[in-house]
Amino acid sequence: MLCLGLLVFGWALLRHLPIVAADAFLAGSWTRAGKALTMVGGSLAMAGTLAPIPSESAGGWRRHANATEPFVRFGAICLGSFLIIAGLQHFKFTSLVVALIPSWFPGDATWWARFAGVALITGGLGLLFGRTAVIAGLMTGSMIFSWFWIVHLPRMLTSVSDGIAVFEALAFSGIALGVAGALSKVRQSGKVPTAY
Repeated sequence: MLCLGLLVFGWALLRHLPIVAADAFLAGSWTRAGKALTMVGGSLAMAGTLAPIPSESAGGWRRHANATEPFVRFGAICLGSFLIIAGLQHFKFTSLVVALIPSWFPGDATWWARFAGVALITGGLGLLFGRTAVIAGLMTGSMIFSWFWIVHLPRMLTSVSDGIAVFEALAFSGIALGVAGALSKVRQSGKVPTAY
């Protein structure tokens, strides 16, 4: 998982950062960079949930690789940052988000697009603070998992890009739930950070 995080960092995130710097505020390049950031942080966070690497001594690279709590917190920060960006994009590109909402879904699609934007921003902010990160991870992970069923899976039958979004939704949901579970264990150990 650590190698995967470093690979995505070098291959995807670093590739997207110059494009983001040259693009308009909250443009589509921000989404791609945010997804790469989430995958980097998510890989490290999932590494932080695994059993420690056996080590004969307390030093060396294994000591850093086994520093699990910082990896989980870094994953929460990466996911939270991306969720804030995605939430803001729901307001900037409302018509695009409205087009993703199925016609059978009850209520006004514009209202749901904006509600989802607020929920993403709220979840992202919640992940940035230790006291709210567990509940934010649980709620956000559940919300994104519901979108897997309501939005992405039905659209996968008609679009290749939505086929990719199906897997992204599952990954981001899993990252959020994994971060929430790992931080819950930290909380039970008595270490409750107020901020990272």
